[in-house]
Amino acid sequence: MNNPQTKDEMTRLRRRLQTCEKRIIEMVNWDPEYFYDESLSYEELDQLKALLKKRQRILNKMCLYTDNEVKRLEELNAMFIDAIRQMNQDLGYLHDGRMNMPNMEQYNDNPTWLDIMIYYDFYAENSVIKMPEDDYYGSQFDKMLELLCAEEDDLTYKGCYGFCRQLGDHFIEETCEGRTYERNPAIQDLIKCHLYSMPDVLRMNNFRMKMTMEQSRTLTA
Repeated sequence: MNNPQTKDEMTRLRRRLQTCEKRIIEMVNWDPEYFYDESLSYEELDQLKALLKKRQRILNKMCLYTDNEVKRLEELNAMFIDAIRQMNQDLGYLHDGRMNMPNMEQYNDNPTWLDIMIYYDFYAENSVIKMPEDDYYGSQFDKMLELLCAEEDDLTYKGCYGFCRQLGDHFIEETCEGRTYERNPAIQDLIKCHLYSMPDVLRMNNFRMKMTMEQSRTLTA
């Protein structure tokens, strides 16, 4: 274990974590089919965010960075490097295809935006992996990640990495080559801009890439 906390301190943190998660589950009226009934007031939603932030702090404080956890972090880092490379390539194909598409000049008076984004997508059991350190943390990772993902728009924002381009812009390739996992922008975004803890991120196993194009034209009678 690489965490300098004492065994007693870790036991105390685990109890605090489990109490915090119990309050979260009670607040959202967890149900096997409709775990969140969308009845929280703005005040209650702020309380929920505070509890989730507290959970994040506790888990990050407990994080051991065992050899197994570091290996998993390196796997995620490699995946994001490949994903960002693919995102650049796909966005370039969309851009070039749109530029060469006939009879689309009528849309060119207004900006055309091309967006691409990657985000965690909780879906079924394979979305959260089991790890040997699960018992140590004592978190209900599956329920917490389901909640955070399902209510992401209300609790934080969607996406962990993305970029957009305007039609006709010169493309500068985004890259993560040579960056360690601590500097990878996708991983940093997940743990710094969302309510996910590092142990949460390590257990994420299902990501989705989304690409959209937005364009408009003016009609007159």
